[in-house]
Amino acid sequence: MTESITALLAILTIAGNITIVLALALWIITRFRKLNFLDPILAFIKNHAIIVLFLIPASAIFGSLFYEFYAKFQPCFLCWWQRIFMYPQAILAGAALAYQTRDIIKYLIPFSILGALTSALHYANQIHTRLNPLADPLVACAPGAASCSGVYVFYYGYITIPLMTLTAFLLLLIVALIAREKRTSGDSVRQLLG
Repeated sequence: MTESITALLAILTIAGNITIVLALALWIITRFRKLNFLDPILAFIKNHAIIVLFLIPASAIFGSLFYEFYAKFQPCFLCWWQRIFMYPQAILAGAALAYQTRDIIKYLIPFSILGALTSALHYANQIHTRLNPLADPLVACAPGAASCSGVYVFYYGYITIPLMTLTAFLLLLIVALIAREKRTSGDSVRQLLG
C-alpha cells in the first residue's frame, strides 16, 4: 500500500510541478502582453480558491500521517516545521469553508512562504547528502533523532517527501495570491500579478 500511495503522491507532485512552471511562464509572458484567455482560468481559481486552499493541505496532512503511522517513517526536525506551517492552513481553510468567508486567505500566505522555505531547505539537505554522502549535511539533526538528510522516498529521480511538501506550499501560495486579488474577471494576469 505504501508504494501505491507514494506513486499517487509522486504523480500529483509532477502535476503540481507542471502547474507551477506553467504559472511562472504565464506570469512572465503576461508581463509583456495582455492574455485575455487566462481571465476565465483566474475567475475559476478565485471562485473555488477556498476549496483548493483546503484540499491541498488536507492532502498533505493525510500524506504526512500516512507516512508516519502506516509506513513508519519517522519525521525529522524539518518535517515537524513543515507540519507546523501546513496543518493550520487546513484548519483555517476548513473554517473559511464552514463560515463561507474568504478573509483568511491573507493569513495563509505567510504560512506558505515559511513552509516553502523550510521544505526547500530540507530538500536541498537531502539532495546535498545524496550527491555527497561523505560530506556533512547542510542541517544536522539532534543525536538519536530522525535524520534530516534521510530519504525515505525517491521517485522519478527527484521526488522526495520534502519536494512533495514544497510543491504543495508553492501551489497554496499561487492560489492564495490569485484569490486575494479583488478585481473581477476580465482583468488580465498582468494587472493581477504585475
